[in-house]
Amino acid sequence: MKLIFLHGVGQDSQAWEQVITGLKGYHCVSLNLFRHGKLPDFSSLQEQVRQAVRESEEDVVVIGLSLGGMLALSLL
Repeated sequence: MKLIFLHGVGQDSQAWEQVITGLKGYHCVSLNLFRHGKLPDFSSLQEQVRQAVRESEEDVVVIGLSLGGMLALSLL
């Protein structure tokens, strides 16, 4: 199982580093949602997350905080 972590506004993929470090035995990925420091529109962020899920060859759990949580819930 793959765990995909999504950060909030003002953060980057490093926001989940301590959590991922504590989850030994899990395949964890923390996406960097803001490429080049720019905040894209919500639909672009949704597509970025959907793409990461589609590319996974294993079952996925998406976990988010703040904006990342909204993105995770929007996939339902």
